[in-house]
Amino acid sequence: MTFSGQPTQTERPTTLVHGTSALLHQVRPEDVVITPAAASTRGWVSVVANRFRLSGREGAAILLPLLRQIGSLYTRGARSTIAALDLVDLELPSGGRLRLSLENVPPASMKRLGELFEVLATVISAGATSEADLDIVDPDEQCLLIQALRRAAQQDRS
Repeated sequence: MTFSGQPTQTERPTTLVHGTSALLHQVRPEDVVITPAAASTRGWVSVVANRFRLSGREGAAILLPLLRQIGSLYTRGARSTIAALDLVDLELPSGGRLRLSLENVPPASMKRLGELFEVLATVISAGATSEADLDIVDPDEQCLLIQALRRAAQQDRS
């Protein structure tokens, strides 16, 4: 992060360059460089929560093979709240495409949706345009779903 001002100032600068806008920003000699943690301490920005994310075709390659296991993982104690889950352009056996979208789904609801995911896994297939986007805020590394997703992602890379 950079800004024009004094290194010790406490009021938020009018222009605080960070994120994607920082990619094209030319740092000038009079700019002050500050870490996101220091800017957060000064109250200029909020710290972004830790997230587990999958997206696109790569996300589909990791998540779709696990669909039939989701209910079982939650029955055995998975405890991740799903901030967002979008399954897009899943192909149906006799033609057509399916899209499924979930938001802010707590573990108890994910457990109850287990049968839906089991059936879904038997009737869909990944097509050329299929994608999966998954967002979990503050993932618990002891959560069975997070562990299964990380293992699948690791296998997908190898």
